[in-house]
Amino acid sequence: MTTRQVLLSDVCLDAGTQIRAALDPQVVTDYATAMQQGTEFPPVAVFCDGERLVMGDGFHRHAARAAAGFPDVLAHVYDGTTADALWFALGANRMNGQRLSELDKQRAIKLAFATWPEKSQREIADHVGCSQQFVSQVTSTCDVQREPQRFAKITKERADAIAALLNEGLSVRQVARQLQAGVHTVARVRDRRGLKRRLDNTPTGAAARRERMRAMAAEGYTSRQIAAAVGMTFTGCREAMKNAGIEVPADVVVGKTLRHKSTRIVERIVLDAENLTDCVGLIDYADLDRSQLAAWVASLKQARESLSAFIRRLMEESHHGEAA
Repeated sequence: MTTRQVLLSDVCLDAGTQIRAALDPQVVTDYATAMQQGTEFPPVAVFCDGERLVMGDGFHRHAARAAAGFPDVLAHVYDGTTADALWFALGANRMNGQRLSELDKQRAIKLAFATWPEKSQREIADHVGCSQQFVSQVTSTCDVQREPQRFAKITKERADAIAALLNEGLSVRQVARQLQAGVHTVARVRDRRGLKRRLDNTPTGAAARRERMRAMAAEGYTSRQIAAAVGMTFTGCREAMKNAGIEVPADVVVGKTLRHKSTRIVERIVLDAENLTDCVGLIDYADLDRSQLAAWVASLKQARESLSAFIRRLMEESHHGEAA
């Protein structure tokens, strides 16, 4: 990965990697105004497939730069395919300041399941940043059409060619680029044939990998996302980051267990509260089991009282902080 200025006109915006249903004009205007006033924004993320730069994350920032009259934008430039850019986009928007709307999340889930039919609902939920229940609701209610698994269509000759290049030490992305294959097709061949990933374990390669892990962790990516980006297994990546003293805050927010750190616990509560009503718009009230309504209402009222008390306490702490 390199970081450099790229011309706005060189970035491909129509490769199908836009997760949001539409750009928010007000956000673009606000960003553009801030840029003109000298505010620095995080770099956008683009993927170079050898011929073009495909946008992975930063559509609002790109549009704002154009609206503000700038010809270029600072970008993290990764080597990768359009599929890599799409997977990056699905995970990147989870932690952005401009959160995904319910419609955005539905679109993201549909794109993920159509592109990677082999992935589980839990994998998609963790990556997009929503509940598994919401993913289940979208896939069952919105008639998501999942494409046939691409690995099932691959010929033996094609799989042999992929395996041969992997055995030569090429990375998954390099093989995908050379054979014009999908990254996940190459990965499935690797996994089914028991081929190990060959990492650059020289001191320079290992140091570069650690720096990328550290940067992605700071940007809000989970260990699973980082592992996929650097070409390691989830377990191996977690162990490497632990040994390097790299903390991954996103794991605490989306994980099943919480370390006893108050800020992270509150972050988890807030994220859960945001996800809590994700599925409301998908409910067909005529289909509800009426016999459970009273129990549901009672339970929600009790939860509302606890949440209201929690909000009041946070407001009190906020006021105390302002007074100090």
